[in-house]
Amino acid sequence: MKKLPGIFTFEAIAPILVILFHVNAMAITNPYFTYSSDVVLFITSRAMVFVVPGFFFLSGLKLSRKYSDTELKYTSFLTNRVVKIYLPCVFWAIIYYFYYVWRGFLPFSWSELPVFIATGQFVDHLYFIIAIMQFYILFPLFLHFCKRTTPRLGIVIAIPITIFSRMFFDTSVVFPPHTLFFVAGCYAGLLYEDFITWLKKFKFFIYPAYIIVTFAHLFMLHQDITGNFNYTHRETMTVVFCSLSVLVFYHICLSLNKSQQKKEHGGFITRNMAAASYYVFLSHVIVLFEAHRLLRYYLEVTNPLLHYLIVLSSGLIIPYAVFIPYVKLKELLKKKLSQKK
Repeated sequence: MKKLPGIFTFEAIAPILVILFHVNAMAITNPYFTYSSDVVLFITSRAMVFVVPGFFFLSGLKLSRKYSDTELKYTSFLTNRVVKIYLPCVFWAIIYYFYYVWRGFLPFSWSELPVFIATGQFVDHLYFIIAIMQFYILFPLFLHFCKRTTPRLGIVIAIPITIFSRMFFDTSVVFPPHTLFFVAGCYAGLLYEDFITWLKKFKFFIYPAYIIVTFAHLFMLHQDITGNFNYTHRETMTVVFCSLSVLVFYHICLSLNKSQQKKEHGGFITRNMAAASYYVFLSHVIVLFEAHRLLRYYLEVTNPLLHYLIVLSSGLIIPYAVFIPYVKLKELLKKKLSQKK
């Protein structure tokens, strides 16, 4: 099935936001930043936490759209997900583990090594892979449910599951705290044209709601961490904030593809960035750590803005510079092998 330009754009931009989130999180610990700088970094990083829920939404959208009228052969489907998604995660989990041991972040442990490799739980961003693999395993059930229910009913059921799971479960270990986003994505994929029509129709409500909720949520978050306010309904507001953010972000991705050429093929840059996006997502944290370490301990860069900009530039440039050619080479080799057959 032909990939939609809006999906290319989503996949191209989302990893950049993840990198920016991690750079901001690292910069907050920089002793040379002022309090006002920390506030800006905190607000901008918290504003980007919707990206991972966005990945769940996009995964549900792509899979349900693909299998809306196509038979799902479960064994081959799951094998494909393991090979393309889980095994690269395992590979990078091994790299991260030994990198952490090498840099003194973790002591080596034979008992912890298998758990780390299987779950990647010591690396913040790899939890997404573990959670999405659970959705892949259960995808036939989600697809069956979404095909036989209305979006209104399914989302009403998914909302309390998501909120209560976020209250009582570790969101980095199990899938229930992400149910709403995956289910909403499944409905969006099954009813894609209706979803786009709905999104465009209600954009004048969605954008103001997003602005109001974002301002209130980020303000209360900051007041909570500074001890000035007890943010009792934090998880509920986080779900609302992320839901509106995903809708706004997807609408922006659609709006960036208005030309006829982009509608048919997507932009050249976004296609290549999207193709490398998964590898960029997996690898970028090591690049950030090394850039930060070299600047602080070897080059002794103390200017906070310069330090921030170099780390951010490294995180954005190096992974794409490595993995865009890598993906193109893989495609070329695959094409040559298929021609030989």
